[in-house]
Amino acid sequence: MRNRQLLARIDRHLDRADARWASIDEEIRLTREEIRLSREQRDRHAEMADRHAEMAARQGDSPSAA
Repeated sequence: MRNRQLLARIDRHLDRADARWASIDEEIRLTREEIRLSREQRDRHAEMADRHAEMAARQGDSPSAA
């Protein structure tokens, strides 16, 4: 009887540990998603800045800018 109680207790501990690991895995997944989105946003901003720089350079080269 004592062994069954111990096994049941161990099972409960393992279930709680599994739940904690699942929570940690979800946090890692969300963090990776946030990093991916941040990188995409950074890349979009860099592309936009490049386009603005190109447009400014073209306007500076055009005779109508003078």
